[in-house]
Amino acid sequence: MSPNIIKSHIYAKDIFKAEKIHNSKLKYLNLKIRKKKNKSIFQGSSDIPRTSLESWGVYFMFFKTSLIYVGSYCGKKTVLERWEKHLKTDTTRFQRVNFEVINGKAPFIDQDRLEKLEFFKNKIIINYGKKDLKKSNIYKDIIEDILSINSSFSKKYLQIIANDGNNHSPNRFRVANYFWDDHLKNRGEDNIFNDFEFFYFKFENFKNFVSKNSSHEENKKKFQKFFEKPFIKKFSPPANATEDKKNKEFKIIQNISIINEIEDELRKSYDGQSFFG
Repeated sequence: MSPNIIKSHIYAKDIFKAEKIHNSKLKYLNLKIRKKKNKSIFQGSSDIPRTSLESWGVYFMFFKTSLIYVGSYCGKKTVLERWEKHLKTDTTRFQRVNFEVINGKAPFIDQDRLEKLEFFKNKIIINYGKKDLKKSNIYKDIIEDILSINSSFSKKYLQIIANDGNNHSPNRFRVANYFWDDHLKNRGEDNIFNDFEFFYFKFENFKNFVSKNSSHEENKKKFQKFFEKPFIKKFSPPANATEDKKNKEFKIIQNISIINEIEDELRKSYDGQSFFG
C-alpha cells in the first residue's frame, strides 16, 4: 500500500506580499517579501490547508502559464520556504538575494573585503554575462547596478554580491531576462506576484512508508530520483540546472496545459515503482 497523493493549486499572490524598500540604492532590487498571516488557509482562491503543503512532495512552478521550474520538498516545515526563494530569484526584484555564494560565514566583514568584492564581481560578470541576455535590458538594469556596489556600502548590499541562503543562478536569471521588459521590470509591490502559480503534489504520510534503515538524506535522494528528476529531464524547465535536463538549450517550452499529464504520470510512477519495496 502506498500513501495518497494530494494535489494543490496555489497562486503566489494568495501566499506572499511584497513591500517596497524606501531609499534603496538599487533601482530594481527594491522589494522585500513577507508571508501573509493566516493560521490555517490562504487568502483568495488558494483555500487549502497549510498541512497540504508539508513534505514530502513534488511541485511545478508557472509564470504566465509557462512552466519555469520543477522541484521537490522534503523539509520539516512547508514548501513555502522553497517558493519564497524561487520568487526572489525568478523575478530578480527582491533585495535579499545573493548572486554568488560564500559558504560558512557572511562575506566582506574582514580586512580583505575589497579584494573579495572585486573577485566576486568578476565572477558575476562571467556567470551573468551580456551574451546570454539579448532579449531585455536586465543586464543594464540589474547587473550594472550591483557592480556599482563598493566597499563603502553597508553589509546588506555587499551580501547581494555574495552570501549564502538566497542563491541566484544563471538559469533563474535567464528566466527573469525572458520576462523582464514586458512584465517584471515595471511591476511593483502590488502586482509582482501576479501570474505566478504552483501545483504541489504531497505524498501523504510519506514518512510512514520510507525505510527506517536509511537516513533522511538517503530517502530524500531516492525520492528525488523517482519523482522529481524524471520530470526535469522530460520537460527541461528553464530555471532548473542544465545538467538535469534532456534539452540543454535554454527554452521556455511547456505551459500549464501539461498539468493533467504530469498528474497521470506521477501517479503511474508512484504505483509502479519499487521505492517502498
